[in-house]
Amino acid sequence: MKTIIAATDLSATATNAALYAAEMAAAIDAELFLLHVYVPPVGVGDIIVPLVYDTWRKEAEIQMVALKRKILLHLIRPLHVRWEVRAGIYLTELKGACARLDPYTVVIGANGTSTLDRLLFGSHAITTMKQLPWPVICVPPDAYFSAIHKVALACDFEHVPGIVPFPEIVQLIRDFKAELHVLHIGPRAPITPVTLSGAEFLMDHLDVCHPQFHFLQQEDVDEGILDFVQYHGVDLLIVLPRRHRFLDALVHRSHTRWFVLHNLVPLMSLHGPKKRDGW
Repeated sequence: MKTIIAATDLSATATNAALYAAEMAAAIDAELFLLHVYVPPVGVGDIIVPLVYDTWRKEAEIQMVALKRKILLHLIRPLHVRWEVRAGIYLTELKGACARLDPYTVVIGANGTSTLDRLLFGSHAITTMKQLPWPVICVPPDAYFSAIHKVALACDFEHVPGIVPFPEIVQLIRDFKAELHVLHIGPRAPITPVTLSGAEFLMDHLDVCHPQFHFLQQEDVDEGILDFVQYHGVDLLIVLPRRHRFLDALVHRSHTRWFVLHNLVPLMSLHGPKKRDGW
């Protein structure tokens, strides 16, 4: 059985992402694994530390039970849901869970607050998408899952064999019977032989998905992606972190950050084919 991991900090946004993950899991007959990671307290005394540690864990477990109940009440279709609360470093524990479960995808909320340091989860999410070698879907606060009809893959068509995970893309398109739109946006300059070679390689390896290719000329690549997603009714946008600076733009540019935090289109990061053992 496929497994979808929903990593949650138990904020409202993360809860919405968990509901999205649950609907997605039910749609493809996968199980849902809820994971909450909290940072254990340090440096407050030999007696106080275990007491605080135990209190935090119990509170988190109570909230996870409530979250599971909310998910099951929300769904129409049956779903197998498991959960786990772990103390440690968020990304390390998440990678460990992925190594054990080899998830179909990991689903996270676009923003929220962490348990200890109150950091914006938006930056947490971007770090996860850039560093986790498994597929990651970042869900905006107001997004909800109904169906995935149109998927857009943003790609610069360079070094395609080493950066595009074809099996994951094909599986996704087949599971949801979705349209695949492959998007190349660049400055107003002639298309190079390298670009054409990359496009041909993509066509050959994604042929079973019957992709539609779009070559758009625009100086601002990020704006071009946003415009395409908006005007073509895309349900899921795939980016390749190793080649595209779109994720960096989410941190450094207000309009793209607004896109992930407030738009209704979830963002999926896929890393190139590589061995995940040892991460």
